[in-house]
Amino acid sequence: MSQEKLQKWHLGFVLLILISVVIRLWVMSASLQLREHTDVTRYKDWARIAYLYGFADSYLPTHLTFGNMPNNQPPGTLYVLDGAYTAQLRAANIYMKFTHQKPGTNLFINGPLVNIFLRIPSLLADIVIGLLLYVLIGRLKGNRTWQLIGSGLFLLNPVVIYNSAFWGQMDSVNNVFFILALLLLTYKKYFVTVLVFFLGLFIKFSLVIFLPFLLLFIYQQGISWRRLLWYPLIAWIMLCSFSLPVTSNAFVWLTSFLQTASGEMQNVTVYAFNFWWMLFHPHMYSSVSAVQNLYQFSSVNLTGVPLVTAPLLGTTLLTWSLVPVCLLLGLLFERMWHAKPTLTQSMFISAVVALMVFLFLPSKHARYMYPMFAPLALYIGIKKQFLLEFIILSVANMLNLYMVWHPFALSWFPLGLINSQVFQWVIATVSVMVGLWLYMRVLQMLRSTS
Repeated sequence: MSQEKLQKWHLGFVLLILISVVIRLWVMSASLQLREHTDVTRYKDWARIAYLYGFADSYLPTHLTFGNMPNNQPPGTLYVLDGAYTAQLRAANIYMKFTHQKPGTNLFINGPLVNIFLRIPSLLADIVIGLLLYVLIGRLKGNRTWQLIGSGLFLLNPVVIYNSAFWGQMDSVNNVFFILALLLLTYKKYFVTVLVFFLGLFIKFSLVIFLPFLLLFIYQQGISWRRLLWYPLIAWIMLCSFSLPVTSNAFVWLTSFLQTASGEMQNVTVYAFNFWWMLFHPHMYSSVSAVQNLYQFSSVNLTGVPLVTAPLLGTTLLTWSLVPVCLLLGLLFERMWHAKPTLTQSMFISAVVALMVFLFLPSKHARYMYPMFAPLALYIGIKKQFLLEFIILSVANMLNLYMVWHPFALSWFPLGLINSQVFQWVIATVSVMVGLWLYMRVLQMLRSTS
C-alpha cells in the first residue's frame, strides 16, 4: 500500500477517535443531569478518604460521607481514583484563583466536576483499547477496512459508551491491561505480558478467569514450566509492593483480601439477563408506574431470584450453579491444550470465555458481559466472522444495562417493556442461545486445529 493510502487510513482512524470522544463527552454531560449511581458515590468516598487520610482508611467505614460501603476493590483502583481526585482538586484550585471565587461557593466544582474527573480514566481507557485493537488487527494481518471496523465495533458500541460515560464504571480501566497483554503476546514479551495482565487484576479481580488460558497459551509457545511458574509469582510480588500504601504486611493482606472478597448481593443472578435469569424467570421492575421524576424512577426491584446459599439436594445452589461453568470452561481448556491455537484463535477463545462466565457463573451483574466485546471485536476485525452475533449480544446487553440503570423514558423504547417479565426473559434466552452457538463454534475451530 502506498504511503498516501496508508495516511488516509490512519486519518480515518483519527476521525473515528474524535467521533468517539465527542459522543462520550455528550453522553457524560447528559448523565450529569440525572441521579448518579451508588457506585460513583462510593468512588467519590474512597477517593476523598484516600486523599485526606491515606489508602488504608478507605477500607474502613470511619470516614464515609457519600456512600455506605468502604472500599471493596484491590489497591490499584485507589491509585486510579486518587489520581483523578487529585487532578480535579488541582484544576479546581487553578480555576478558583483565576475567578477569585471562595472555596465551596461554586456548586459545579463541588459536584459535577468531581464526577467528570472520576470518569476521565474510563474514557481514556476506552480510547486506548480502541487504539490497541486497531494496532492488533493490523499486526495480525487484518486489512485496513476491517481495522477500522474492528476498532469501531468497540469504540462506538453503546454498551461500552454507556458503561464508561453514562454509568461511570471503571471496567475499561482494567480491561485495557488485558488488551495490552494481548498486544505484547504478538511481540513474544511473555513475562511483560503476565506482569501487565496482573496489573489489570490489581485494579479489578474480575478478569482472573483468563489467567489459566493465558498461561496455557504462553506455555504452548515453548516456555518451560519453571519459567511459567516464576512469571506470575514475580508479578504477584510486585503487586504486593504496590500495596504497601495500604499495609506494611502487603502479602498477607492482599492474599486475605482476594480470598474474602465478595459482592453485596448473593443472588444467583444480580440483574444479569443470563442463563440463571432464563432458568428462574425472575422479575425486575420499577416501583413507579409513570415518569414523574428520574431519581425515583431509576429505583428498580428484583424478585424471584434465589440466593446462592439456598439449599438444593443436600448442598447449596452455589455448588450446583458452578457445575455448568466449570464443565464448559474445563472442556474448552482441554480442547485448547490439545489444539495449540494460534494467537488469533486465542482472541476468539478469550471472547467465549468471558461470555460463558457472564452467562453461567453465579452472582453476575449486568455489566459483566463487558470483557467479551473487545476480544470479539478484535477477532471480527481479523477474520470477518460473527459480526451478527456481536450486534445481537450488544443490543441485548445494552437493553439489560438500560433497564438496570437508568430506566428513563426514551421516545423509541416503549416504557412498559421495562417492567415486562416476558421481555426480560426473552433477552436472557437470546443471549444464552447466541452464547452457546459461539461456544460450539469455538469448539469446532479447536477440533479442526488439533
